Amino acid sequence: MKISAVSKKFDISIQTLRYYEREELIPHVHRNAKGVRDYQESELYWIHYVQALRHSGVSVASIKNYVKLVQQGFQTRDERKRILLEQKQELLKQRSVIDEALRHMNIKLGAYDTYVVELEKNTRRGNQQSD
Repeated sequence: MKISAVSKKFDISIQTLRYYEREELIPHVHRNAKGVRDYQESELYWIHYVQALRHSGVSVASIKNYVKLVQQGFQTRDERKRILLEQKQELLKQRSVIDEALRHMNIKLGAYDTYVVELEKNTRRGNQQSD
């Protein structure tokens, strides 16, 4: 698959794909006889996985480390799992902060609706008295 098709498939720029390759986040991008990138199924898997990790907040350096560990084989399985578990914990912390912010926002919105109704009533009363 050509780089332009991969870019469309994953909704990422060609520059990002080249960056992933330069940073070795995609272990190896196959090239055809003319030297043009020709993405294979395994490379598409890595692009998908790298995107998922990036969306999860994993740094480029950590992904690069993770890819190197995968290439070293099964003996690095525990270390790779540790990287993922650490990121999961970070996501759970972020979710907790967001959940608390949403709870607070809902309280404020509920109070806001009550406040606006009272304010409008008071404003109407004030206008009627000044007439």
